[in-house]
Formats: sequence, C-alpha cells, structure tokens
Amino acid sequence: MLQEFKIIYNKLDYLADTSKVHADNLAKSSVPGAKAKDIEPFKVTVTKSAGTVDRTHEKHITPGGSTHGHRVYTVKPDEVSNSGNGISPESELMALNEATTQSLALQKVHNANMGVI
Repeated sequence: MLQEFKIIYNKLDYLADTSKVHADNLAKSSVPGAKAKDIEPFKVTVTKSAGTVDRTHEKHITPGGSTHGHRVYTVKPDEVSNSGNGISPESELMALNEATTQSLALQKVHNANMGVI
C-alpha cells in the first residue's frame, strides 16, 4: 500500500509543477514575444525513474523516484499574435483546470485509503 501512496505523492508533485508552468505561461500571455513552456508528460517521468519500486505483478509498470526531475521545454506556438506572443490564455486556463481536476481526484483517492493502512 505504501508504494501506491508514493505514486500518488509523485503525481501530486507533478501536477503542482504542471500548474506552476501553466500559471507562469498565463501570466506572460500579454507580454510581447513571450513563448509558452510545457512540462514533459508524467508517463515519461515515470519511465525514466522506473525500477525503484517493487512490482506486485509482472505486467505492472515500476514507477518511482521524484517527479521534480522532469523536463520543462519551450513550445512551438500554433499561432503567433501581432506582438509575437505565442501563448493562448484559453489553452493555459484549460491546462490549469485539468491539473486541478486531476489533483482533486488523487486527493480523494488518497483520503479514502488513509484508513486502510
């Protein structure tokens, strides 16, 4: 059970960092020439750190490690405004909403399982 909590904590850390990246993008959305950043998918982070948690079944993935080692990169914009800004406030708000929704769902799973251990 503790391994499952480790995965939940890692995902919550990842979602917090994702929110920070998108909030920063949103703050820069009216700055001329600003470029959006994004964070590598959680699956990539888990794959890089695989092998640190024992598997309970041979078909299970082996996640583990810290999600704070993920890569943040600059995104090539689909559209660029007249000011040279390629950040869409609408897209950033949607990404923030998605991270918040996932975080709340994981917190519910965590809280529901606290009595199990």
